[in-house]
Amino acid sequence: MRNRIIDGQFSRARVIGLGLIWSVAACGGAAPTDSSADGASIQASSAPSSPTAVASLQARPTATPTPRPEFSSTTEPATGAPVDAITLEMAGPPPHFLPKELDAPSGDIVFFVRNTSLGNHNIAIARGPLKFTNDRVTNVPSVLSGIVLTGHKATFTVDAIPPGSYVFWCTISDHAAEGMHGSLTVNP
Repeated sequence: MRNRIIDGQFSRARVIGLGLIWSVAACGGAAPTDSSADGASIQASSAPSSPTAVASLQARPTATPTPRPEFSSTTEPATGAPVDAITLEMAGPPPHFLPKELDAPSGDIVFFVRNTSLGNHNIAIARGPLKFTNDRVTNVPSVLSGIVLTGHKATFTVDAIPPGSYVFWCTISDHAAEGMHGSLTVNP
C-alpha cells in the first residue's frame, strides 16, 4: 500500500514537472530530458519562443486564424500545356510574370506555368486591387499555388472562379514589390 501511495505521488510530481518543462520551453528556455518508467525519453522543444510555438504548446487557437482559401486548387508538375490552359511565365531577374494581364472565362481555370527565372515562385490570386505595406502585399489570397521550382513547369488549376477583377502575385519574399504581379479578368 505504501508503495502505491509513493508511486502515485511520484506520478503526480512527474506530471507537474512535465508541465513546468513545457512552460519553460514555451518561454524559450532550455528544457531537460525526462525518462519515463518504460525507458522512453521526452524532451520539450528548446526553440526560441514565437506566438505560433506558444499557441501550439498551450493548445489554444492563435489570435489571428489562418484564412482558408476561397477557391480550391491543385498544382501539379507538367511537361506541356493542357488544351485551353492559360500560359504564364515566371521570369526574371527582376522577378515578374509574362504576361502581366490575363483574361479567362468564369469557372475552372487552368494555368500552365513555366518558371524560367533564377528563383522559386508561386501564384496567389485575390480580388483586386493589389495593396502594399512596407514592400509586402496585404491582400489575403483567395487561392495559392504550390511553389514552382526554377526550370520547372506546372499546371495550376483553380476551381469555380466567378466573374470579376482579380490580382495575382508571388508571395515569396518581396517578389511582388519587385514587379511580380499582374491582373486577371474573369469574364461571364
